[in-house]
Amino acid sequence: SVEWSFPPKPTTHHVRWIASHPQDTDRLWVAIEAGALISTTDGGRTWRDRVTGSPWDTHELAVHPDAPDTLRVAAGDGYFESRDGGSTWKAPAEGLDIGYFRSVAIDPGRMDVVLLSGATGPRTTYVAGRSDGRLYRRTDGEEWQRVVDGWPDPPSTLAPLLLAGDVEGELWAADERGLHRTEDSGRRWQQVASFPATPNYVRGIASLG
Repeated sequence: SVEWSFPPKPTTHHVRWIASHPQDTDRLWVAIEAGALISTTDGGRTWRDRVTGSPWDTHELAVHPDAPDTLRVAAGDGYFESRDGGSTWKAPAEGLDIGYFRSVAIDPGRMDVVLLSGATGPRTTYVAGRSDGRLYRRTDGEEWQRVVDGWPDPPSTLAPLLLAGDVEGELWAADERGLHRTEDSGRRWQQVASFPATPNYVRGIASLG
């Protein structure tokens, strides 16, 4: 698309994230940084580009298996959600004090509880020692609440990468301090592992379970 443009070099926009429909393997959503959230319903043979009101600088997308058409997106231009598979979008921001978001995850046992991480801008999201990353929690229909139990206040870490766990209430997060876990849907966090040396960046988090 001629509208895609990654800031460092206008021709280096790239795929940042891929998510599949939990029940229909032909349906995929692909996050383009920076430019769009694109989708396919036929296994990639044809694609729909960005629709009006959808995220532009798209970073991550979360889908819960019990609500496969509800999309939650962390993007550089805000938080977005869709209830119809990406045809229409809303951007609930009540309670948020920033607008740049890195990662998003849904409680595995509660499809209405969302965790979101971000910071004041790109550099303060990704670079250790210069970061002001923070974490938010929201139940559908309510305002976002910033999570501070287990996180520095004022914020001073990378915006954490987030990952849903295996049971209700369990989620994981990673920043330059190490790996963190919650058992109460993101209200309180405990660090469970640290890095041998503090990394400048944290690129990904994955579960092998």
